[in-house]
Amino acid sequence: MIIADIISFVFQVASIFVPIVITLSIVTFSAWFLCGWLGAYPKSWVAENSNCFVFSLMFAISVVVIACPCALGLATPTVVMVATGIGANHGVLVKGGDALERAQNVNYVVFDKTGKLTQGKAIVTAAKVFPGMDLGDFLTLVASAEASSEHPLAKAILDYALHFHFFGKLPSSKDGIEQRKDK
Repeated sequence: MIIADIISFVFQVASIFVPIVITLSIVTFSAWFLCGWLGAYPKSWVAENSNCFVFSLMFAISVVVIACPCALGLATPTVVMVATGIGANHGVLVKGGDALERAQNVNYVVFDKTGKLTQGKAIVTAAKVFPGMDLGDFLTLVASAEASSEHPLAKAILDYALHFHFFGKLPSSKDGIEQRKDK
């Protein structure tokens, strides 16, 4: 899988940022603990059933939580996933984040409104199977796997399989599975 440049950049930033945040958290804990041990702040700042260790630990944890780079590491791939999902809902299939990122450099797009260049849908042009495997058996398997899917590529696979081979009743995803309803 090719990782988009922005995701690689975020991971590089996080690889530097995380040790800095952890170090800062340790320094924060040490400073507050030392100040509490030396009595540099009033005892009224510490909760009644607590001590300077717990008080210092709360500050250290706060530093980690507030400066956590998890937001960067989680948000960036999520944005790429949502963008490719929205594209798919509108009939635009994007192979991955890297392709989406490269799309910003596209200067020209050719639309085939009349269908002279394309059919306007994905098609399978050929299928290759492992030696010793029957193409008909293979197409039966993939056709039964894709029969209940609405995905454009699944439809293309199913169309290819149905065009080149006659099938009886395709097995559904529930054939051979006993259904039970328990309370």
